[in-house]
Amino acid sequence: MSYEAQNTSIFMQVLKFSRYEPVGSRNGSLEGKRDGYEMVKISRDEIQRESPHIPRNIKNSSDLKVIENAISGNNIMGKAILAALSTAFGLTGGARFENLHRNHRPSTSTLSMMHYIPSHPVKDGNVGHQKHTDISSLTVLFTEQWGLQIRPPGSKEFGFVEPKKGQAIINVGDSLRFASGHTFQSCIHRVVPYDYTEHRYSVAYFLRAEDETMFQDSEGRYVTSRQWHDEKFLAFLASPADQAAAPSSLLLGGMQEDETDVYGLPQAKPVAIDTAKNSGVEVSAVEVSA
Repeated sequence: MSYEAQNTSIFMQVLKFSRYEPVGSRNGSLEGKRDGYEMVKISRDEIQRESPHIPRNIKNSSDLKVIENAISGNNIMGKAILAALSTAFGLTGGARFENLHRNHRPSTSTLSMMHYIPSHPVKDGNVGHQKHTDISSLTVLFTEQWGLQIRPPGSKEFGFVEPKKGQAIINVGDSLRFASGHTFQSCIHRVVPYDYTEHRYSVAYFLRAEDETMFQDSEGRYVTSRQWHDEKFLAFLASPADQAAAPSSLLLGGMQEDETDVYGLPQAKPVAIDTAKNSGVEVSAVEVSA
């Protein structure tokens, strides 16, 4: 039985863009560990419905308007960045990146609110968030706590990204990589405990292309944005054994790794990206004012 067939029933039960995921729903940042965070996800498309289906603890509360504004603001910010990139590339008309993200067309764009529990990499069974690239075109991430690590192309080790109050971290995801003809590079990243005793909070908006947008992935396949989302979503939820059996290009979006991962003790240093060593366009971790 194929990887897809084995997971179809699970997929149909969990593929909801507005839902709660408890701690341990996915693999963690270290081998043999489950993830160390719980998450509430709110779909951009769902929040616009007259009677949206969203987690019960949010519906009919004063927080609903805050969430609506957050989705709207992050969506505008992300599309403004895409427009600037399109202009820099000399793109026009339907080829412009922002025109693959029209608000009136269905997409899986989602706001996620994450709470990481205190955890020790050695002693605890739930640790961080596994190494991956994002499905999205752009990810707009807000956090004021250390924990996010990225691995620049050609680098041996992961390095922490310094959080800055009032600023967002912008990650390039698979969809923009594919849409740019693989000129942009997806950001390989993970979350690990920095202060083992603290609760860590972050909010991320995943701006994704319209469902019917056609891409060529790293395997040379032509896939829609929705198909790529669905396949990768399955891979995120799979066990370590099933992830190993899945196509190697899924979790990392086809990004290649040349060195063995190194997990060292946390060091309060921002990651340094040597752009001179990378021939591709590298904008995987850019800071913009909120």
